Amino acid sequence: NWHHTDPSVYQSLPPVRYPCWVGLSRSHAENLSRAYKVPVKFVYNGIDLDFYKNNGRPRGGRYLFMGRYTPEKAPLDLIGLAKRLRIGLDLYGDTEIVGNQDYVRRCFQEADGYFVRAYKGISREATVDAFSTHKALLQWLNWDEPFGLVVCEAMACGCPPIVARRGAMPELIKNGETGFLLDNLDEIANIIETGKVGELKTEVMRKWVERKFSLERFVSSWNDLLLRVVAGERW
Repeated sequence: NWHHTDPSVYQSLPPVRYPCWVGLSRSHAENLSRAYKVPVKFVYNGIDLDFYKNNGRPRGGRYLFMGRYTPEKAPLDLIGLAKRLRIGLDLYGDTEIVGNQDYVRRCFQEADGYFVRAYKGISREATVDAFSTHKALLQWLNWDEPFGLVVCEAMACGCPPIVARRGAMPELIKNGETGFLLDNLDEIANIIETGKVGELKTEVMRKWVERKFSLERFVSSWNDLLLRVVAGERW
């Protein structure tokens, strides 16, 4: 079984002797193992690197948020930070698959249309354009993200992620080389104000994603795991 979210989704494992549970990252597997008291392996997600690549458009000075408008993704925190620092922030995200519509409305109400602009979800093609033309991706988290596809997609397009040091993020990002891992919003503010984002190199981000999170790596990892199961391994 390949588990895609946090342990609270299921009250118990399937009623089989060997559930062979698989998570999305080492952090995710450890969380699942603690919750269900069974061994859990992991396979990293993979992304289509023929699709997610810089499209050559000029990179502007505005920052980007990409994700659901939910408290665990914390867009309101980033809106407040952007207004405090007086920087441009564009938010794109799902407004339907959310549990708190009041939170969604607050996000759109707090967006002033100048420093902060909030939009609904966009197509996959449009996300490539957003990654290619924004200065950096801002992702704050109020939960332990099991993986974080948007972070890998951003790096593949040369958009540096500035994210919370939570969940799988330390596995996805080489701190100071392909993005920044931070512990609070003041640290994010410092990275922005000191211009450290400009020190990161697009080609370094791209090569990192090619090595760690390509579809080929994803398929190979799953193939190896399934061959071990066919050979008799159980967990």
